[in-house]
Parts: sequence; C-alpha cells; structure tokens
Amino acid sequence: MLASCLMIMGYGIIAVPTGIVTAEFSKAARNKISTQACPECGAEGHDPDAKHCKYCGASL
Repeated sequence: MLASCLMIMGYGIIAVPTGIVTAEFSKAARNKISTQACPECGAEGHDPDAKHCKYCGASL
C-alpha cells in the first residue's frame, strides 16, 4: 500500500510540472508579436497583422 502511494505521488511530481511547462510553451507560440517599429513613435510589440500603431494610431 505504501509503495503504491509513493509510486502515484512520484508520477504526480513529474506529470504536473510537465503539463504546466507544456501549456506555457503552447501559449507563447500562439502569441506572436511583430518586431516592426512604428515610424511615428518608435514603439514595438505590435500584432503581426496590424495596420496601425496600437499606441499612437499612425499607419505602420
């Protein structure tokens, strides 16, 4: 009984952090940000399909 409990706890120690790390990697891959700088204000971090700057509204 003790060995079974320890075995299940060991699986949990490995499986739970693995799921958290995998979820964070997938979230980072979805949120792609362009490095294109705004010609007016110089701000970066716009969405890849942005046509206007999200800070000053100038055309990109």
